[in-house]
Amino acid sequence: MPDISLMDLPTVAVYPNLGAISGLCGRSDINLIKQIFTDPDLYLKTQNPMIQGAPVLMGGLCTGECSSLNVAGFITPPSSTYSDLPQYSASVLYPTPRSWATQDLEDYARQLGIYDQFMTSFNATLKAAEAEVILTSLGVEQEIATKLINSVSWLGSLFQHDAKDVAKMINDEIKREDHTHTDELGQELHDAYLCYRFGHC
Repeated sequence: MPDISLMDLPTVAVYPNLGAISGLCGRSDINLIKQIFTDPDLYLKTQNPMIQGAPVLMGGLCTGECSSLNVAGFITPPSSTYSDLPQYSASVLYPTPRSWATQDLEDYARQLGIYDQFMTSFNATLKAAEAEVILTSLGVEQEIATKLINSVSWLGSLFQHDAKDVAKMINDEIKREDHTHTDELGQELHDAYLCYRFGHC
């Protein structure tokens, strides 16, 4: 799997070769991974519990620096019955999808029984990205457009409209004088207004 950026997401990092920690390249040790994900004292700490669905990153093969991370799987409760789990982590890791290509992600969502939820989120993400581009074409600075799009609900009434209308409604909203809304759509748009006017993003 390719290296991916997971800033600000709950993530577990494992370096099975230990070289990334010590600076000296050692052998890959799958037992370290097994220990971390099967020892309740390590993964069920109440002050820092592992979060279901969090990606588990694993150090790659030793190449001198030992700093590369790749996705090894996703945390799942010990009671999972997912049939294709790797043997060494059968109680706590989902395997990764075959690739990050859209079709493989859709197949993966079907396997996990979350296809409808995945497609709803996936389509909302695509619409949000498109609306952000349209906002910048309307003269909104890129950084502000990103904050505005992230300040509104992607699964609410606003996103029932197409991306062009979403961008136009947000653009119109931020140009209004101080106001209030009583309807659901208006209240969602008002989040963008508060973000733009007062920085409450």
